[in-house]
Amino acid sequence: MSEKFKYLGTIISNDGKTNREISARTAQAKINFQKMKTILTNKYISIETRKRALQRYREPVLMYGCEAWTISKQIQNKL
Repeated sequence: MSEKFKYLGTIISNDGKTNREISARTAQAKINFQKMKTILTNKYISIETRKRALQRYREPVLMYGCEAWTISKQIQNKL
């Protein structure tokens, strides 16, 4: 069984796998999307503005710390 801990907002496990970190980041990005759903589905806001809002508020949550992730083909397809 692998032990894990959180350091500076990143889940670190002793086996070096990043599956839990990626799952946690994906879940946080989904929550962030749900919070912004009224803005992102508002037809009175231009599509360009909605795209920029999505890029500014959801993608950084998902991709934080990705430079250190070990990515397998399965995880790459999931992302």
